[in-house]
Amino acid sequence: MIIIYMAASIIGGTATAALVGQHSLLLGLLAAPLGGSLSALAAIPLALGGLPKRQSVPSDVVWC
Repeated sequence: MIIIYMAASIIGGTATAALVGQHSLLLGLLAAPLGGSLSALAAIPLALGGLPKRQSVPSDVVWC
């Protein structure tokens, strides 16, 4: 999962720097870490949704 967060952070930081850097290069470089962190946070539900869900069997179920 760390690879997913790392990739999301790199992509988000690059995209933020490219979008904000159009206005000011310094502002783009300063905003890149914030965009990378926000995109990594946004990737958490995607990463957790892809994991298999464990289903517990009730104790009163009898297997034949």
